[in-house]
Amino acid sequence: MPFRNTIRQRIWWAGLFIAASRELKIPWWAFEEIYPRYTDSKIPDAVWMRRMVLTTGNFSEVGILEGEEAVARLVRLVGTEADPAECELGTIRRDYGASAVERIGGFTFHLRVMHRPVDKEEALRNLPIIEKLLRT
Repeated sequence: MPFRNTIRQRIWWAGLFIAASRELKIPWWAFEEIYPRYTDSKIPDAVWMRRMVLTTGNFSEVGILEGEEAVARLVRLVGTEADPAECELGTIRRDYGASAVERIGGFTFHLRVMHRPVDKEEALRNLPIIEKLLRT
């Protein structure tokens, strides 16, 4: 988490409030709930497994943000694309992510420096998982 403080500053500058956060290794059960394996059949099993190993094997910060239109603002701040090179200039993924890190089974694997929900519905689905992680 080498860019943690800088990313936190950018979240605050975007007018969002970090209501709760915690640094931890994300357990496999939480990864599987946030990234269900078979929701995107285009992602090869090897890519999903690599993402799981990287996510659960390293420390991450999980948290809850608050603010007016928090999800939409976070999506704009983080970036909309998986590939950091395809994100707009000035987004967190563009500035701190790694593009085309490796290819697995013809699929380009990108290191995302930050997860964010796609929309408000996904944020609401993830919220109980994040709350549980904050309590454990």
